[in-house]
Amino acid sequence: PALPASAAAYFRKLIDAIATIPDAVFLVIGDGPMREEWTARATSRGVAGRIRWAGFRNDVDDYIDLVASTPV
Repeated sequence: PALPASAAAYFRKLIDAIATIPDAVFLVIGDGPMREEWTARATSRGVAGRIRWAGFRNDVDDYIDLVASTPV
């Protein structure tokens, strides 16, 4: 299903915000019709190398555990 317009706008702002935080790395779990647009936006903002696109996953809990156990 498509994201509501407000969620899509929020995600675009989030990609822009990553550009202002030099050490930020962003993990995206999920996939959909907006991925191509968001990948292009990340590339144009110079942050494509700091966004990890995990795609659709059946093991989301494992990712959450990994992130939760990673020191900041």
